[in-house]
Amino acid sequence: MRIVVRYFSYFWYAYPMELNILSMSGVVIWMMSGLVHTPIALGGVHDVLWYQINLSGSSFVDSYADPDNQVLSFDDFPLSDYVQITAIRWNLNIETVGGSWVSEASFALRTDGGSYTLTPGLEHDYPGFETLAGLIDLRDSSDAFLLHNGLSIELFETFDDLPNQTDAGLAAGSYLVLGLQVPAPTTVGVLGIGLLVGIRRRRF
Repeated sequence: MRIVVRYFSYFWYAYPMELNILSMSGVVIWMMSGLVHTPIALGGVHDVLWYQINLSGSSFVDSYADPDNQVLSFDDFPLSDYVQITAIRWNLNIETVGGSWVSEASFALRTDGGSYTLTPGLEHDYPGFETLAGLIDLRDSSDAFLLHNGLSIELFETFDDLPNQTDAGLAAGSYLVLGLQVPAPTTVGVLGIGLLVGIRRRRF
């Protein structure tokens, strides 16, 4: 099951220093998206913007890439080619079905610029209800990747106990938060050159 998210509510959180870093492209993003700024840092990570995705009511069904799995698609990120996913936070209220384990519920984050698999309940090898919360800084493991041509998030099971049926669900208050850098460090120079070329062309 694929759900395309085109219009959605969200909050971005930025550390004050980030406003200077984003002076070239960030203004465009803030105006286009109506982002909400608060001068706080989450989880000790200060130099990213935070994008929250509500997952309440979502479910984990079958193994990776099964057509019955729920897939969230985000294809309207402004300037997405120049955004890098550098951190992920989560708060999940997960309840399994039957003999499915909490540790089997996973997320596959995919873009044309890379991918990452998140298994928040790793080592929780038992069924039932569990609240999971955590943070991973992808820069520490060199797993950061570009948010290129949108983003898809597939909810899947690493072990499918109930084929074609729900193995686990997420209760109210469940969400992922993506830490984004705009522009991505590797594209800052490209953006600057592009702006200079554009300005020069207008002069003639």
